[in-house]
Amino acid sequence: MNKKPIGANQPKLMQDIRKELIANQLVQQILDPWYMDINTHDKTPSVENKQKGPIEKLRANHLPITISEPWII
Repeated sequence: MNKKPIGANQPKLMQDIRKELIANQLVQQILDPWYMDINTHDKTPSVENKQKGPIEKLRANHLPITISEPWII
């Protein structure tokens, strides 16, 4: 059985959004149903969200983004 990668069924819009978010210097993390990127500023690529552990399962239906903005308390 040839299993598709997790990201194979993600919408193109989500791919485009992730690309723009990763390029933004204020964004530090992107955790979504397809990929997990704990530090968008390092050279480590995003890892597939296999939705096996509690943190990964929690991201199954939404997109949390961590932003570092000095003007927001």
